[in-house]
Amino acid sequence: PSGEAVMIDTITVGSAWSDPGVTAFDHVDGDLTALVQAFGAASVDTSRPTPTGQQFSYIIEYALRDFSGNAAQPAKRLIRLA
Repeated sequence: PSGEAVMIDTITVGSAWSDPGVTAFDHVDGDLTALVQAFGAASVDTSRPTPTGQQFSYIIEYALRDFSGNAAQPAKRLIRLA
């Protein structure tokens, strides 16, 4: 994944949310965005606020390997419901 290694989304409780995803580019293989795997996005439920004492309700992790099998540094999206 390219860009920020940690992204923070603050979402209004009860609103619709869909994972905006990430993009990935490799200097040898080119655009690898289609190969990015997202873990945790399906579990996001916007019906309740983030519990008191917690910074975030959900963590989505993005992982990728290029065509040579090299793993990219994972990126994370932290979801806060307010």
